[in-house]
Amino acid sequence: MAQHPPGLVVPATADVVVIGGGGAGLAAAIEAAGLGAKVILAEKAEQLGGSTGWSVGSLTASGTVYQTRRGIADNVAAHSEDLSIMNARVRPETEPELREFLVRKSPDTLVWLQMLGVEFVGPFEEPPHRVPRMHNVIPGSRAYVERLSRRARELGVTILCNTSAQSLQRKDEEVCGINLISQGKQFSVSAGAVILASGDLSASPNALGPTLKNMGSGLTSVNRHATGDGHKIAIQAGAAVSHEILAKPTIRFMPSEGWFGVHNLPTHPWFARFMRFGFERFPMRLMRPLLLRLLGSVLQPDSSIFKTGAILVNCDGKIFCDDPAHLATELTHQPGGMGYILFDHQVTQRYSEWPHFLSTAPGLGYIYIPDLCRYRRDVCRIFDNIVDLAVQTGMSPELLVQSVKSHNEKQRLGGFAGILEAPFVALGPVRPFLVLTDGGLKVDPKMQVRKPDGGILPGLYAAGSTGQGDLLLQGHGHHLAWAFTSGREAGVQAASYALKLRTEKSGTDYLG
Repeated sequence: MAQHPPGLVVPATADVVVIGGGGAGLAAAIEAAGLGAKVILAEKAEQLGGSTGWSVGSLTASGTVYQTRRGIADNVAAHSEDLSIMNARVRPETEPELREFLVRKSPDTLVWLQMLGVEFVGPFEEPPHRVPRMHNVIPGSRAYVERLSRRARELGVTILCNTSAQSLQRKDEEVCGINLISQGKQFSVSAGAVILASGDLSASPNALGPTLKNMGSGLTSVNRHATGDGHKIAIQAGAAVSHEILAKPTIRFMPSEGWFGVHNLPTHPWFARFMRFGFERFPMRLMRPLLLRLLGSVLQPDSSIFKTGAILVNCDGKIFCDDPAHLATELTHQPGGMGYILFDHQVTQRYSEWPHFLSTAPGLGYIYIPDLCRYRRDVCRIFDNIVDLAVQTGMSPELLVQSVKSHNEKQRLGGFAGILEAPFVALGPVRPFLVLTDGGLKVDPKMQVRKPDGGILPGLYAAGSTGQGDLLLQGHGHHLAWAFTSGREAGVQAASYALKLRTEKSGTDYLG
């Protein structure tokens, strides 16, 4: 999956060029090549994977064989209704046809991935879904990248890493190729169709305007290559983009140095089958500790914990913000962009059972503070006094003592509960992350890129986060379902379009 071999001769023409080597791009390349198209895939990073490779790996779908095995009755209509309700909590829905496309096609996508050798366990519950629909890849999301990249190469896809898109080539309104750059060298590829699958804007959230305001330098993107390249070059060519790009930073645990997590597990099929056997044969009480140790570092603490006594301090031990809605934003301005969540036994007791959970995670459902105290001592530590806590975490004892004192005085004067008393619990360090942005190029259900007037740009397709339009994908598992499903559709439609052009223009134009 590394950089393309030195001396590789890049074809000057192709039927389809795919920009982006994550889940959407790989799915598009596979489907296009499977139809007989000559395909080039360009990825700006040193290796394939994109945000898919860094994801937890959940894929949410309905009416699957996994549900049938467990006697779960479900259908796409119920799934569509649940997703619509979840999305409406964020903003009014404007593109229901894309939601309907996703829930209708995602069951087939799950089967398609299985046929490529991807193993899943589940489904798992994730309220407010009315039934379990969340399927988790094993041993981890790198399995997607390994299986899909292997298949792409088997089909003869030319893969170029360290290669970025610069601009689209157009003849009248028709997209007929793309200009690329690799290791400082610019070159062009003529093509029958171009698929943009270069990810979202999480590494450059203000690329299309002031999406995020008042952010400090401490904001971290999960995928540093997600800078909106596909969005930019399509807009230059006249494409329409979502009217509102949503970007909300969240506070998450940082992996401890040297921590053996899910991304370190081998992706060999035999190991995945072994893990699936364990999930299907052993009770969850035995599997839960393993999952916590593997997935704990990706947890996002629920903001309600700050309304019931917990405080967030920076790495010096200072309270810097009292409003739970702005903690992630303000943390970006703190030293090192990091902090710790502090609370006492009262908060621990409250967040020990339903309905007060600390977080949710694929395969685990709800996670409570005792889970972390027992199985994730790298991110959860207990101290008998505040000075020991400060010393062990590198904070200033004086500042931390003053912060806790000030917090308690404020609580007493306001007549609030939540007075912090020993023993104390420290969760962290935590950092503000921007995991993804929602909103992309406007597309129709064939993944054709739209113009502002509603028409299409011939020869241009988009998939994954790049081609998300105004579609919202709330809950775990819908972003990956969209990546693979939209990628597959884009590959089929682009190949069909390009192969038709090849027939009509035989001996001329882009095939020379």
